[in-house]
Amino acid sequence: MTEEPKAGSWDYDKLLISAISLVNPHLGRYALHLVDVDAGRGEQLPPAEELQLGRAVVELGVDIQRRAEQRGGELPGATAAGGQAVDEEA
Repeated sequence: MTEEPKAGSWDYDKLLISAISLVNPHLGRYALHLVDVDAGRGEQLPPAEELQLGRAVVELGVDIQRRAEQRGGELPGATAAGGQAVDEEA
């Protein structure tokens, strides 16, 4: 059994860079598709495709947060359970 690379290590960063490079073109196409739909030049994407892209983006976000946390990072301001920023004005 191989050990998962520690966030912030070069091995982890290589995997993160790879994941970013896989998701990035899909996000670009998604944004352009939304513009086309808004302009009446296309149909909405099937919900399954949006869900798949959304999940990939969330997974990537978690990986980026994990890297920052293991490097000693914190969200600005107070944080609540789950790592969400707390709106101090609310």
